[in-house]
Amino acid sequence: MVSEKALFSIGKGLIERFKKVVRDKERNLKDCYLPYYIEVESTLSTHLLVITILNQEITSCSHTAEEDMFKLMEGIDAHNNELFDAAAHAAKGKTIKDMAREVDSLVIKLKGTINSSLITSLEQYARDLHEADVIEEYHFLQDPCQNTLNLTRDFKANIPSVHSSMHVQ
Repeated sequence: MVSEKALFSIGKGLIERFKKVVRDKERNLKDCYLPYYIEVESTLSTHLLVITILNQEITSCSHTAEEDMFKLMEGIDAHNNELFDAAAHAAKGKTIKDMAREVDSLVIKLKGTINSSLITSLEQYARDLHEADVIEEYHFLQDPCQNTLNLTRDFKANIPSVHSSMHVQ
């Protein structure tokens, strides 16, 4: 009877020690990797806001009488100028080219640190930003930005399993 209790107590102690080691490893992984994912998430959240604003740009109108056309074009120009001002404010003065460089810098900084599929997604998103800057169209940026942001949030929420093979002290 005493030996059974002793074995049970030893077994329980080993299980508790194992749980503590696992919790400590998870906490260490989160402490190490969380700032990187927060940085990516913050950057992409800002980009998504800017892209959403830019996507409200009016680029065409239907044909009307010449007099009405001038008034309509003035209204469209005023609307678009407001949008561009709002986008510039949301981007803290950054252009699409600056945003592309920002993502390129993140990739360089975080390659080998965060999950490689997120790096691949960021690289593709940066290429999309560079293309958007050249052609001055932004409508196709929303989905890649949103998808990369969702991927970032998924990895951020699962840091212990995503980086389980890493050893952090």
